Amino acid sequence: LISGQPLRFLEVFMVSTPLSFLLAPTAVYIIGSSRAFRDGIISKTNATLEQLANIKGVAFDKTDTLISSLPVIDAIIPCSPYNQRDVLTYAGSLMQRSNYFLAQAVNAAVTTKKLKLLRVKHIVEVAGLGAEAHISNKDVLVGRLDLIQERSISIPKQLKLSRINQTAAFVAINGSLIGYITFQES
Repeated sequence: LISGQPLRFLEVFMVSTPLSFLLAPTAVYIIGSSRAFRDGIISKTNATLEQLANIKGVAFDKTDTLISSLPVIDAIIPCSPYNQRDVLTYAGSLMQRSNYFLAQAVNAAVTTKKLKLLRVKHIVEVAGLGAEAHISNKDVLVGRLDLIQERSISIPKQLKLSRINQTAAFVAINGSLIGYITFQES
C-alpha cells in the first residue's frame, strides 16, 4: 500500500495471509469484474463472468437486440443479368477474411456450393456498414443499404427496397447493384 500499487499490495497480502486460499476466489472475481466493467460488461455472478471466456462472437441486429444464434443465408436475389452464383461469389470473395458477423454465413454457403473465390485487392472496411475492394478489375462493394445509398449505387427500378424486411447484404459492382443476400437466424 505504501508503494501506491494496489495490485502489489494484494499480491503480498495473498501470499502472507494463512487464509489466502479462501480469499483468492473473491479477489479474482473482484479483479475480473472491475476489468470487465471497464469494458462495459456487468455480471451478477462469478459463473457469468467465467462464461465470457467461451464467447467467440456477439451479434446485434439493427435494433441493437442481442442475437442468440448465428445467421444463415435465407435467399440470394440477383439483378439481371447476374445470377445467384455471381452474387455469392463476389460477396464471398470480399467477405472471406472479414470479421463481420454475416461473413460466417456467406463463407459457409460458398464452401457448401464449392465456389471458387476471386482474388481481392485493396480491401477497405467501412465501419458498421460493409466493405469494398477491387476484384477482377471491378470495384466491388458489399454492405448494408445505408452504404449502397451513401455511395449512390444505381438500383434497378423493379427492385422494391421497401419489401426487404430481413437483414440483408447488398452487392454492387462498378456502381450498380447486382443483387442482395437475405439472412435469418439459424
